[in-house]
Amino acid sequence: MKKLGFLGDSITEGCGVTLEDRYATVLSKMLGVQEVNDGIGGTRIASQTIPTPEPSAHFDLDFVGRVAKLEKDLDLLIVFGGTNDYGHGDAIIGNENDTSVYTFYGAVKELIRLLIEKYGKEKLLFILPLPRAGQDVSPKPQGGEPLKVYIDILEKKYQENNLRYIDFSKMFPIEKINDLTVDGLHPNAKGHLLLANYLAKYIKDNNLL
Repeated sequence: MKKLGFLGDSITEGCGVTLEDRYATVLSKMLGVQEVNDGIGGTRIASQTIPTPEPSAHFDLDFVGRVAKLEKDLDLLIVFGGTNDYGHGDAIIGNENDTSVYTFYGAVKELIRLLIEKYGKEKLLFILPLPRAGQDVSPKPQGGEPLKVYIDILEKKYQENNLRYIDFSKMFPIEKINDLTVDGLHPNAKGHLLLANYLAKYIKDNNLL
């Protein structure tokens, strides 16, 4: 049986819904593949300068640091993150020339490098962060950027590296956030099914599995 991997945060973990309703599980059943889920709530792409104290230490299991532990024999890996980099944490945006994983720019570049090195481009599929309540103002007490800044950086880097990515903003518009999420951020069962249906079609249309 083919293996479909997922690298993500609380949405991939299934926060707000039963495990049977989360998009990763629904999608894997639709495609008849084995689900390998590495969704960890609260996690970000970038590393943290100051570690989070217990009991929230799992928040610091950033995407970059988790690549090495991902199974090597995945047939396809879906990477879905970035909303928590906007939402919390002490990593700054940085700039185009950054290589430090303690900045968002640098971490995104390093994540892409590591994933391509491990899987090749053909086995990777990225999802841009979904629209969320309050997305135009940073919730970080130390100040930050709107969600769109993070999305634009991700999209730019995916394009520069000729990587497949999906933008759900039109299918998951901010105007329908209350209908598709449990709290303005995490999709409800309806929202997860929407993600799974589109992903299944995309994967089949592009012969990714």
